Amino acid sequence: MELKIVRDGEWRPMALGGAAGGLPSVHEDILRGREDTITWEDVFAGDETRPVAGFHDEMEKKLKIQ
Repeated sequence: MELKIVRDGEWRPMALGGAAGGLPSVHEDILRGREDTITWEDVFAGDETRPVAGFHDEMEKKLKIQ
């Protein structure tokens, strides 16, 4: 139940790796007991060459202002 709440309520901007293929959040890692584990995917998500969306553009899209 807690995992579903964490997954449904989680939102991170693209600049912070928000939509990087469904990577688990810190909250999800804590609930799963993996908060002390760092994997290769935590550091290198494979999206280092993608263009970074502007924070304001992303907020406008999220809040449907555009």
